[in-house]
Amino acid sequence: MARRKREPMSEGKKNIIGMLLEEYDIKSAKDIEDALKDLLGGTIQEMLESEMDEHLGYQEYERSGNPDSRNGKKTKKIRGVKDILVICADGLTGMKEAVSAAFPQTELQRCIVHQVRNTLKYVGEKNKKELANALKTIYHAPSEDAALETLDRVTEKWEDDYPNAMKSWYKNWDVISPIFKFSSDVRKVIYTTNAIESLNSGYRRLNKQRSVFPSDTALLKALYLSTHEIAKKWTMPLRNWGKVLGELEIMYPDRLG
Repeated sequence: MARRKREPMSEGKKNIIGMLLEEYDIKSAKDIEDALKDLLGGTIQEMLESEMDEHLGYQEYERSGNPDSRNGKKTKKIRGVKDILVICADGLTGMKEAVSAAFPQTELQRCIVHQVRNTLKYVGEKNKKELANALKTIYHAPSEDAALETLDRVTEKWEDDYPNAMKSWYKNWDVISPIFKFSSDVRKVIYTTNAIESLNSGYRRLNKQRSVFPSDTALLKALYLSTHEIAKKWTMPLRNWGKVLGELEIMYPDRLG
């Protein structure tokens, strides 16, 4: 490929270079680097401040001990999740402590589906269906006291054959039991993590289609578009949602606005 012919430098450019050489006493490549930093630093700072003010909704403030400060700025309005009524989660180690630290008023509910799976992994194939039906009588119980009585009966029946199967119910009872505070309509909303697992499954399908992304921004854009497509399927309202909302407003006054 032929090298493009360089055009002669104009007088204006020559004068600018001459002024820079004289102003910064440039004698080496390091002097040129320092001069460029001095010239462009202020301009870049002004551009960043304009971006923060006009596009991201940030404003300047005097430094203080404010925990919401970011890079010498603070938000005009604190964003993000402020409160959660109930979190349904699997048995991930540290989840209970993390929820308690971040949202001390939040109820942590163990996913019943995960709890049942954890139980049945200790059971032989020929007995899985029978024990699964017995477990339903525990988490379908009308109250916590009734559930504990049923738990004892189920454990007594099966512990000789499968001594490890029911241990996790007693160990995790503090995070299994919150569900008994609610009616059956609310229980159907909070008893499983299937909804978020379905969303994660959609993200995994995206990853199978393309496992390498040129940048973090490209990945975020792909996840955003994937979420947008998945959300199109969320057309069915929750059954008896009005009743569910009314019960939650009674149980958690002043927390639903």
